[in-house]
Amino acid sequence: MIKFRDAVIDDCDLIFKWSNDPVSREQSFSSEPIPYQAHKEWFKKKLQDPGSHLLIFHQDNEEVGLIRLDKTGDEWIISVNLEKKFRGMGLAVRMIEIATEHILQQDLKSIAAFIKPDNIASIKVFQKAGYKKTDQNLYNGHLAYKYVYNK
Repeated sequence: MIKFRDAVIDDCDLIFKWSNDPVSREQSFSSEPIPYQAHKEWFKKKLQDPGSHLLIFHQDNEEVGLIRLDKTGDEWIISVNLEKKFRGMGLAVRMIEIATEHILQQDLKSIAAFIKPDNIASIKVFQKAGYKKTDQNLYNGHLAYKYVYNK
């Protein structure tokens, strides 16, 4: 059974590893490798930000991935990053469903995912998790599809 916990300072290196995975960098809206010092500073700020949630998902005592939720105006922005050995196993859908339910229990705002058009895997995962494509526009300087979950 897949479960989650809030990230803690000791997760800094794990999230750094996941974030700098070549596939993760390629699908990110900022594709350059992340310097470790910049990651450490970003991570500390995220842990202290009440408008941000970093959820570490685990199954059978192994960490499988991260869901990040950031509040922006009237909506939450969701992103997902899986440990590469767990990709393609269907875990991302369940992670997104759990994180979506978790945040909607706290705040009834909508949740949006911005996905590059060529990221077919993420598009399919978010659709399976109940997100609907609502828009296509620029996000951080890149063409993106916007998928939204409304309760």
